Amino acid sequence: MRERNLSRSLFRALLLFAAGVAVGILTAPKTGRGARAWLGQKADHTRSTAMNLTDRLRAEAKYQQGKMTGRMHKMEQLTLVPGEGEAYVDDDQITQRVRTKIGENPRTRHMPRINVDTADRIVTLRGRVQAEAERQALEDIALADPDVQEVVNKVTVARRRAAS
Repeated sequence: MRERNLSRSLFRALLLFAAGVAVGILTAPKTGRGARAWLGQKADHTRSTAMNLTDRLRAEAKYQQGKMTGRMHKMEQLTLVPGEGEAYVDDDQITQRVRTKIGENPRTRHMPRINVDTADRIVTLRGRVQAEAERQALEDIALADPDVQEVVNKVTVARRRAAS
């Protein structure tokens, strides 16, 4: 009984609202053509706003899905039981060790920040150095870590400006 009263009340409220909108449109100072044009513009604006909101929500959902997938992957990696002679190595730990070694090494500690990323024990180096020897030193330091399988050296050597 209570649900029936609630649905009747909701129907009455919607009917009153529609009647109010109709009276407002009929008594508006605009002409019929002007009112229709204005309503059309408002409908287009509402439609584009709804589409933008939908796109933003879809992008946020995709981002959150990616975060959750990453967390699930991390949890799977942490719960893996290593095989014989094999141990799980965390890529983040490798990244931190390589960054620390670059910062502590006398050949590389003076360099500007070098980006170090690790995925599946493959270290990628990015940044800019002044000489090819510095670029090679970075690669040597990364390869010295026992858990690093491979180094992808994307460090670029800055060109020196010609003296004028």
